[in-house]
Amino acid sequence: MKNFLGVFGYTFLILGAFFIDTPIIALLFIPIFLAGMIMLMLYYNKILKRNNKLGMLGILIICLTLGYSCIEFNEFLVLLSRDEFSGFTNTVLIKLLSIIILILISSSFIFIGLGKENIHYKNGSLIGWWLSASFVIPFVILLYWIAYSTENWLGG
Repeated sequence: MKNFLGVFGYTFLILGAFFIDTPIIALLFIPIFLAGMIMLMLYYNKILKRNNKLGMLGILIICLTLGYSCIEFNEFLVLLSRDEFSGFTNTVLIKLLSIIILILISSSFIFIGLGKENIHYKNGSLIGWWLSASFVIPFVILLYWIAYSTENWLGG
């Protein structure tokens, strides 16, 4: 029951992020995304007993970057589906680089925050909660690409 809030937080966050920029369906999934974000913030607040602000800032940055990167990647897929993609411009490369930097910074904040707590569960350390936060954005982008490649994408 300890991990309930964290697992459902990530589930809602991933579902909400996947459908955050889908026409009509987004009206349902934007609140789901926000609910997942709140659940994760509450869960990590329980893990970070000393109210470690650095770890909480990392979670907030990951969640906001996830929403932004999903919207941007969906727009990229719209351009691909309409054959309007003309190549990567400097603006696109700057956006991609800034997303990568934000992922690295927030992942580091979470890692430092979890490390400061020196918490260990019965089954081991909290490295899984750090990795899940670090790989949530690439995982959702991969889901978008799989949906687009198998023609199950709803974004266009």
